Parts: sequence; C-alpha cells; structure tokens
Amino acid sequence: MPNYEPIAKLKGVSALLDDSEETMSMVLIGLIVPWDKQPRRKINPEPFKSLVESVRVNGILQPLLVRPIDNKYLLVAGERRWRAALEVGLREVPVYIREMGDEEATECALLENLQREDLNAMDETEGVLDLLSLRLSTERDVVISLLNQMSNMKEGKVTNGVIRNQAAEESIKQLFERFGKLTWQSFLKNRIPLLNLPSELSAALREGKIDYTKARTLAKIKNETMRSQVLNEVLATNMTCRDIERHIRSLSDPQSPQQFTVRERFRAVTKRIEKASVWDDPSTQEELKSLLEKMEALLAVQKG
Repeated sequence: MPNYEPIAKLKGVSALLDDSEETMSMVLIGLIVPWDKQPRRKINPEPFKSLVESVRVNGILQPLLVRPIDNKYLLVAGERRWRAALEVGLREVPVYIREMGDEEATECALLENLQREDLNAMDETEGVLDLLSLRLSTERDVVISLLNQMSNMKEGKVTNGVIRNQAAEESIKQLFERFGKLTWQSFLKNRIPLLNLPSELSAALREGKIDYTKARTLAKIKNETMRSQVLNEVLATNMTCRDIERHIRSLSDPQSPQQFTVRERFRAVTKRIEKASVWDDPSTQEELKSLLEKMEALLAVQKG
C-alpha cells in the first residue's frame, strides 16, 4: 500500500459510464476474456490476497466493465476482481456491458487503473501520461514537451517560435481537474522525473518497496554500487528521506562522522538476518555464532 493518495478520485466503474442508463447484468465468467491492452503491469500479491478473501465472503461488489466481441465479452475494467473471482471459483459475475471502440475502451481501462489504492507512483505516472497521450492523439514525449512549454509560459519564459496549442493545454487542465488531487504543475515537477530513475530504483518503486520521494532522494547517488548498497539499507531499515540525505553525506564526505553509518548498517544487517533463511543451515549458524562471540567480546572490553 502506497503512503500517498492515488491521483484519481473518480468513484468506481460507474464514473466511467458517464451517467448513462446502462444496467448491470450477470455473465458466466467463462465468457469473459482478458484484454491484451490492459494498462495494468503488476498485481501486488498481498492486496490481491485480501481481495480474494473479500470476494470469497461477499462476492463481487463492484461490477466489471466489458465489451461484447465474437460472442464473448472482452474485459475492459476490473481485472483484479475478475482474477479473484476465477480463484474463488465463481460461476458468474456482475458486469456492465458497453459497445465501445478501442480508443474508448483504452481510456476506460486507464481511468479505472488510476483509481487503484495499491497503485505505485511509477505506474500511476505512466498511466496519466498514457491517458494524456490518448486524449491528445500523440506520443508521451510530445505530452511532456507540452507540459514543459505550459510551465515556461506560466513562469513568463516565452520561447521565440513556439506555437501554443491552446486546445491541448485546456484538455490537460481539464483532465487534472477531473482527478482533483494533483495539479499538472506538480505532476511535471514531482512525477515526470520518475521516468528517468535508475533501473533498480524504478523496480523497487514499481514493486511498492519504497515511495517516490525516497526513490528520488536515492537517485542523487551517482555511483551504482553505493546506490545499491544504500537502497538495501533503506529497504531493511525504512529510513526517512532525511536519514537518507544524512547517509549520503556521510558516504561522500570522508571527514564526516561515521557513527550514523555504522549504526544503520548494523540495524540493516540484523533485520535482514531475522528475515533470512539461515537458521536451518548448520554452517551458517556456526559463522553467526562466531561473529556473535566476537561482538560480545568487544562489548565486554568496552564495558570493562
């Protein structure tokens, strides 16, 4: 679960139906097929387990959104619920059936995806960019360029020869107003930089292991080996951004006190040992026992 609120604040699949008169139907789950253009990239296991248990007890509370195709129904929105229903063994599920083209289906899928509570900041950022790209019928890079242009215009940095696309700008503003959480300025400043994160930080962020503020702080470490080391310590100790900043300074400045670094490394190692599967390995236990005896001896000398 992310420690930030998702951008989108729309209210379920019903918000995607634009107050139409479509009604809910019950459909055999075997007639529903997944869509290969689903924007979802990863299903986090822990939240999904909770969803499965909820579906097992309560059934599907929020209908899926599907489109009819070749005597079956193509899943547009509600993939997690559909997968949970399959795992539980439900015979049929509630759905909204809508005739729609590929573009409308993609937009609905993106909007539904952005409402997930377990969505990480990386997938959320890419989802918003994909939605903007779809709305403006252009590529991600063009959208980012347009956002930068809007920012420059707002700050009075007008570039000669740049032709404003006011219709596109208005479409961007309207979309962020619909989200009601993050402004386009904040999105440009805080989220777009995530697209350039080093691969290990991008992976940790996408897997929900760290939040985007910590990822951006860790990205300040240019040395790959050092960055990986600090990332492992952050994952083990749950350092704050301020702790990470201090740790980076201590690593880069040989004259700075090392007490903080040693303490954090000790905490990281002990937590990793607790979680590691080393307790059933006799040889590893002997090595740990030897290290513990040395530590105990060191403490005895200091106490003496």
